[in-house]
Amino acid sequence: MFWHFLKQSSMKKVNNWSDITISQFIELSQLPKDSEDLNFQSFGVIYDIGQDEIDELSYDEFNDLQLKLNFMSRLPTQLVGNIQIKTTQLVLIEDLVKLSLGEWIDIENLLPDLINNLPVIAAILYRKQILGDDFNPDVFEPYGQYIHHRSALFNESSMADIYGIIPHVLKFRTMIHTNYSGLFNNLEGEETNEVEDEDEDFIESSIEKKERLDEEKTAKYKSKWGWDTVVYSLAKGDITKFEAIYAMPLVMVLNFMSMKYELKLE
Repeated sequence: MFWHFLKQSSMKKVNNWSDITISQFIELSQLPKDSEDLNFQSFGVIYDIGQDEIDELSYDEFNDLQLKLNFMSRLPTQLVGNIQIKTTQLVLIEDLVKLSLGEWIDIENLLPDLINNLPVIAAILYRKQILGDDFNPDVFEPYGQYIHHRSALFNESSMADIYGIIPHVLKFRTMIHTNYSGLFNNLEGEETNEVEDEDEDFIESSIEKKERLDEEKTAKYKSKWGWDTVVYSLAKGDITKFEAIYAMPLVMVLNFMSMKYELKLE
């Protein structure tokens, strides 16, 4: 019993989400869900122990440690405004409307692989803050190439500090797609259905059919390229203007594109 006590005392203490790092959470998400040893593998990742050490635990010890993981049934949603990475204090860009078009596009492109890209999203949203004075407001450092370099540092941040940005970002994304639904329907293409009735398909002229298929093809490509069609449209195909457009405020671009779409401006 004393030997087991020594092993447990040297084992990593896990009582809440503050004790789980982002890298551990990513590792857990990558474990094969159909594995017979999933529980043991998860246990090993969380407590940072090997299978041999798990096997040496008694049933009561194992059960006690497992009960301490009940907090994992609910993900942390609290938004943390300031975090410390090594010796540097970083501040969250909580008001996402302050993002540039390019910054938001980068986040949107990362969302399909949300868990694995969590450190990168955190590196985009947590920045150094440059303090102002009586005549100048506080500002965030400019968006730069440091994002992927810093993301490695965020891997060792706790889930309690970082994961709350995910529901925050998803809520903002839903708001954008709701408030600018007309614009996104236009960009992504409205759903089109194949003509199922053979009689209708038969009476459709060859010209009408070609036009319909062309529209469906255009809608498919718009859906595939999404935000790139916004940039391309604003730049009128001039690639030398892309960088300036990416730097424009996100909401300003959306408002302009919505006006252009509703008024059917060229």
